[in-house]
Amino acid sequence: HVRIFEWPLKPGGAQANPFIQVELHAHSITSLSLCSNGRFLYSSCKGGAVLASRVKAFTLASGEKEELTPALLDQRFTRYRRREDGEKKLKPKREDDRKAHDLQKKLYEALSSSASNTASLDDLVMLPKSYFQELLTEIKHLEERHLSLKHESEHALEQKEVELSDKLDQMQHELKNEREQHDEKYDSLFDQHRKALKRSEDEMRR
Repeated sequence: HVRIFEWPLKPGGAQANPFIQVELHAHSITSLSLCSNGRFLYSSCKGGAVLASRVKAFTLASGEKEELTPALLDQRFTRYRRREDGEKKLKPKREDDRKAHDLQKKLYEALSSSASNTASLDDLVMLPKSYFQELLTEIKHLEERHLSLKHESEHALEQKEVELSDKLDQMQHELKNEREQHDEKYDSLFDQHRKALKRSEDEMRR
């Protein structure tokens, strides 16, 4: 199970800090990790299960519980990492501030440069490089298979067209031969009929 406390912690230990207990795994938890902006909690257990739990952060405003916006949550985590939210605050470093500002600017420029991508930073997902490479390899394999099937289909269509063309030529040749045979038979019958008429006329003259 995971215990969720209110931040910042109050002096006095667990008794002075009420918590909520959440059951996540059936086995003992071996690892906990919070993402950089505190939006997701990753956990693993001895049973081999890995979970990604979405974290909802709230703050008390005028006595009412109000959910923190992603921008405000990122700001608070940034202040926590730089130790700017406690009594002993670290002195701000201009170089670190400049680097963080430049990085944030580059990320927003990369998002805005793509017209088809309208996702905000909160909607992005971090993936392992090896898994991303596997996806790219699988996509490339599918593209090659698609091209191969396309070429096979085009070749099959060409073969079908050649077969139909050959069959049509054969039928036309057969029809031509049949027509020539009928013409020859007609000429032969006509010649026989003409000769028979001539013999009949000769016999009548006698």
